[in-house]
Amino acid sequence: MPATLFKNRQTPAPTEPAATTSKAQATLDAFSRSQAVIEFEPDGTIITANDNFLAVLGYTLGEITGRHHRMFVEQGEAASSEYRQFWASLATGRPAAGEFKRVAKDGSEIWISASYNPVLDDEGVVTKVVKIASDITDTKQAALDQLAVLDALGRSQAAIEFHPDGTIVTANDNFLSALGYKLSEIQGNHHRIFCDGEYTSSQEYVQFWNDLRSGKFSAGRYMRVTRDGRQIWIQASYNPVLNSAGQVVKVVKYATDITAEVESEMQTRSDAADVGRSVASSATEMAATIEEISKSVGRTASLATQTESHVRDSSSAAELLQESSKAIGKVVGVIQELADQTNLLALNATIEAARAGESGRSFAVVANEVKELAQETGNATQSIEKSVEEMRQRIDQVTGATQQITESIAEVSSNTNTVAAAIEEQSITMAELSKTAETLVRISG
Repeated sequence: MPATLFKNRQTPAPTEPAATTSKAQATLDAFSRSQAVIEFEPDGTIITANDNFLAVLGYTLGEITGRHHRMFVEQGEAASSEYRQFWASLATGRPAAGEFKRVAKDGSEIWISASYNPVLDDEGVVTKVVKIASDITDTKQAALDQLAVLDALGRSQAAIEFHPDGTIVTANDNFLSALGYKLSEIQGNHHRIFCDGEYTSSQEYVQFWNDLRSGKFSAGRYMRVTRDGRQIWIQASYNPVLNSAGQVVKVVKYATDITAEVESEMQTRSDAADVGRSVASSATEMAATIEEISKSVGRTASLATQTESHVRDSSSAAELLQESSKAIGKVVGVIQELADQTNLLALNATIEAARAGESGRSFAVVANEVKELAQETGNATQSIEKSVEEMRQRIDQVTGATQQITESIAEVSSNTNTVAAAIEEQSITMAELSKTAETLVRISG
């Protein structure tokens, strides 16, 4: 209506109840602009709903007006006594608030954070119920997914919760079974009951919980002590849980018992160390043996070289002797010629003595002696020549044998050098093997 129509008209001041109603409506309108709002009869019949509500559930206003609230819940819930009590309580004026699962028109699950607010008349009778809600489906689903993951972890792993100072809040059956405790025996106690005294009194342990209180995540292998004093090994993660202000409100630990695995690794390292020590010892003994063999081969090589030198000297002496025998042969030849000539002269002298008759008799005697001497000289010369020939043959044999010995010694020397080289390579290999074994022992320790 145009403002000019009210120019000379005074608007009466609203009464107190009217003013209160106006403020309440203004508040409801403010909620309606940002929240999903729906109104019900006290029995749950739908009166109206705003666009936000209709958008969340996927309905039009005509599809829900006059129908009961149960159309938004699962059949099992709608038929339950809890659901009937829920509306009976609202009808008496008791409000309700919380997170509720609802069903959209397409059958999908919707999660809302809502308050059901009974509206009373002047006599305190509930005239309607106004519901104000926010769609928290995404947030709730993420939380449910996280809870499902945590639940799965809780079923397969040992789980325990602590206050930020390390005081135990609760633990699941897997944890209690692994450590041998009952829940009542650990609640309210400190985490240190699971550790040995030396560790809990260390600065490292103090820093461990300081880090967790500051929100630092910790994961790794940990040695822990059971109720009966046994040592067990766990693969665990300590997870600080933060509130909306970023403050650590608790620490959740998930763990897996890996005692058998760790003990197997320790046994393997111990076995490896034993093998390493055995290999190192054997390598040392073998290296000493190889060194002794190397020395023996060295001495053999030296002796072979000396023998070769002596054989060469013998060969040279044999060659000189061969030359001397040849020279003797020549001298013997000359003597033989002289003997032959002497014998010839003796023969001529005998003939001349015979011609001379009695006067040549003494000369004949001398000639005969000369002849006999010449014959003896010839015989001796033949004997010497025979001996020289035999000596030549033996020298030839010695020379041939010496040549074979020289060749054999050269071959032995060559083989000795090859063996020495192989021994040196083997010695290097054994030294490397010994170092490897020592490294294995050190790593295993």
